[in-house]
Amino acid sequence: MMPGETVEVEVKTEVNARELKRLQMAVAKLEASEAGGVDNWEWYDESLKGYRATIEREENLEDLLDELCEVLFSSAYEPLARIIQTTPA
Repeated sequence: MMPGETVEVEVKTEVNARELKRLQMAVAKLEASEAGGVDNWEWYDESLKGYRATIEREENLEDLLDELCEVLFSSAYEPLARIIQTTPA
């Protein structure tokens, strides 16, 4: 990997049918609540403070891990030609 080069990684997650249905129902409930105006209620923003703090921490951690990987992989770069030339036969 060259310094500054990005690598695309595909992550797959398996979810069983029961969990998928539960998640779909949760999304449907949220969408129905918001369509009904729950997001305009006085306490709505207050009730989401913990959720938003968790999301912010997770995003900060992901950014930190991305930066760490970039530093580690860019400093670990060693041209193949130099490795071949310096490897004893």
